[in-house]
Parts: sequence; C-alpha cells; structure tokens
Amino acid sequence: MTECRFDSDRPHHTPGALRGDPARVDAALATLGRKPWPQPRPAVLAVVAVRTGTTDFVVAADGSRGRNMVEALAIAAERMALPTVVPDAVVLKRLGSLWQAALFTPGTEFADATMRVGADATLIDILIWSDSDRGWSTEWHLETGEEPGAPAPARWAVRGESFDAACRNGIGAAAQVLSGNGAPEEARPRGQARVSGPV
Repeated sequence: MTECRFDSDRPHHTPGALRGDPARVDAALATLGRKPWPQPRPAVLAVVAVRTGTTDFVVAADGSRGRNMVEALAIAAERMALPTVVPDAVVLKRLGSLWQAALFTPGTEFADATMRVGADATLIDILIWSDSDRGWSTEWHLETGEEPGAPAPARWAVRGESFDAACRNGIGAAAQVLSGNGAPEEARPRGQARVSGPV
C-alpha cells in the first residue's frame, strides 16, 4: 500500500511566522477557541472509485491506472498532516468484488469497510467525470467505525472540480470530522464543501 504518515500536530498551512514554535501556535489557537490536534492521528484508508464514460475502476496503489490520483491524495494528506493509506490490489481484493461493485450504487453504506482492513477510518470517494459540469463529480463517504467516542460517519459531495481540488476537499473534510470539528457542509456546484478543519 502507499502510505503517508506525518509527525506534526499542526498541519502545514500554519502561518510561516508561527512554524516551529508550538507554544506560540497554541496561544494563537487559544485566542480563537481552538486547540491543536495531537498525535497520534487516526489512520485513514482512502478508496477511490472512478467512472469515466463506460469505464469503471478502483484505484490501487500498485495499479497502472490512477497514478496521478494517488499522488494528489498524498499531497493533500501531507498538507493536512493526516496519515493516509491508498490500498493496493491485495487489500482491494479483501474488500470483495461485491463491495467494489456497490461503490457505484447510490445510497450504499460501507460501515464494515473500516474493520475489514484494520484502518481507523475509511474515506470513500466515488469520482465520476461530468461533461455538463466540465469537471469531476465526487461523492465522499467517511466511515469511522464503531469504537466508543468515534465521530459519526459523514457524507458530502463536490461538483465540477479538478481531481486535485477534490482530493484537497476530501482529505480536509475528513480531518475536520476526525478532529472533532463537525461534519462538512454540502458543496455547491463549482465550489468546495466548506471545510473548517484542524489547525
């Protein structure tokens, strides 16, 4: 699997003047009624299902299709300092062919996915190219497992975005939910879902 793990309690969009000075960051956050999201952070399994025309596939870290998508997810995960894993073909096989087929079935629930692969949370992206939106239509599902105190599962959507922007939205919104900052708002066409993630 392709894995991204980071050591910062404060993601990389912290203002430059405060980087490397945790005490000043904590003081600044306190004035906003916020606090850092400490390590260790939950590991997220990112499953991306893609539909372009008549072709459907699920992105595998070791597959020949979707390499740019794996890279975009890694960049987004690094920005948010969120440990993220893209499954390889072996892990996708463990999820099962029926589960993979269900990715493109509206209203499907995926509550068992997290437990079946040992992740803390599973982020599912159903990514469909839309000629009318001139971009990707993405539906995100965040499954958080059934551990006591786990955040509630979340679902949101983005339309008319580039894949890079969709990945930033998905990872950012997942970090928002997992850090206890609430669920993202539904996105509007041609715009990201409003995200107020960890700092």
